[in-house]
Amino acid sequence: MFDCKNQRPFLKRQQVPMVQLDDFFQGAKVTIMARVLQVMDYGDVHTRNHFEHQRQRTFAAIKPDAYMSMGKIIDSIYQQGFKINRMKMSRFNKQSIVQFYAEHKDRDYFPPLAEFMQSDVTIGMELVKDNAV
Repeated sequence: MFDCKNQRPFLKRQQVPMVQLDDFFQGAKVTIMARVLQVMDYGDVHTRNHFEHQRQRTFAAIKPDAYMSMGKIIDSIYQQGFKINRMKMSRFNKQSIVQFYAEHKDRDYFPPLAEFMQSDVTIGMELVKDNAV
């Protein structure tokens, strides 16, 4: 439907039972009526404070030795009430290992750690939950 004066579509309020308030956080992708919408930012400071008051983000990694249990680990993450905001599977190379573990590069255990992390893929995830950290 269009507004005849301005020729702009107007929106109609409609309930979407599959979408919960917890689904809205910066970076989230929400599907509403077959459209995938991504929350990029909040309209104002008040809205940001309201939605992000206790919500925190943390990083988790599934390392090469646990790759075969990836499904069980992700199920456990969801059962604990976390939402996975971003997830990427990649393989470390020598340069990315040094960058990722920069504070450990001068330690004795760094060479075996670097070799282990390069042995197979690693899955990195950004987890979101109230009081996540």
